[in-house]
Amino acid sequence: MKLFILFYFILTVACLNAQSPVKGCPKIIYHSYQLMWEQCDSTIKKVGTTSFSNKLYIRYKDGSKQYVSEDSIWGIRRKNDYPVRIVDGYFYELVQLSPVYKYIKRVGKYTDYYFSATPDSPLYRYTQEQLQKQTDSATYYEIVKESKNNRHELSIDLYALNTSLLNTDFWGGGLTMKYYLSKKWGTGFSLAGAERKIPETFSFNIGIPTITYMEIGWLNQYDILQAKKLRVGINIINGLLFSELRDKSQTESIRTRYGRKNVSKLIATNYYYLLQPGIDVAYKLFSFRYEPDFYLTFKSGYRLVFGNSNYGSNKEFNGSVFAAGMSLIGFDKMQFSKRKTK
Repeated sequence: MKLFILFYFILTVACLNAQSPVKGCPKIIYHSYQLMWEQCDSTIKKVGTTSFSNKLYIRYKDGSKQYVSEDSIWGIRRKNDYPVRIVDGYFYELVQLSPVYKYIKRVGKYTDYYFSATPDSPLYRYTQEQLQKQTDSATYYEIVKESKNNRHELSIDLYALNTSLLNTDFWGGGLTMKYYLSKKWGTGFSLAGAERKIPETFSFNIGIPTITYMEIGWLNQYDILQAKKLRVGINIINGLLFSELRDKSQTESIRTRYGRKNVSKLIATNYYYLLQPGIDVAYKLFSFRYEPDFYLTFKSGYRLVFGNSNYGSNKEFNGSVFAAGMSLIGFDKMQFSKRKTK
């Protein structure tokens, strides 16, 4: 009896874990029980749809063709692809067999998600509301748990920044991209830069001294708060900072991929290792029908540099950084659909 209970428990857990449908040879699926059949008709070369018709075709290796009405079959499977269920003339790609049957329907450049409790039962949008209505509590709990574990967001930030270099305020811009390997931890890259004229010549013979700086780094962030409207994360950037001192009163010719180009004369360049801890605060402004969500983002950090200076001092390149901009957070196709059901 104990062995039976243990076997039943293992079987139940296995059934609740997500499984993928069988891929393989092209075939017409007349009934849903054929979904797990691995048998192939070796005479079939290809199956597909016809234009302006509710018929499908079967192309055989001998060159002949056969047509089948969509209404008379469950669906089709193209070569080495997931099965496709046909309902009311629409095609739903079956991508998962448990805990529910999960489908993808592509509409232009967008993707919608649906599910059914059995392979022949009605389709519903893949939303928390419908899943809770159409499944039992154990199945619903497993789906929510799976969705949380599989969610991997992408965040893109565009922002304007203010920082102090060489005791002078600089205004510039930046871009960061983060991929969330887990719900709260994201990793990616950061780019930022600025340029302005300054009065200091650093003992060089310069007519119009100008500083251009650029930083590129590896960003790691942990979100200490992820509420409905507010997100707060602490982060650190490891990277490189390049700072060029140029004279805008003189020009020099450089070679580019488009040919020769005249630019301000380069006087000296500083190369530094960059270490910058910081904090991000993002407030959700609105959501679209599809991903992503739009956030207003505020950033602050403190830049530390290490290396040798050809002009100025390392201390003069340390300083606070403040930024504000827009963030796009989402791009996650595994989460529940945001569409409201009717």
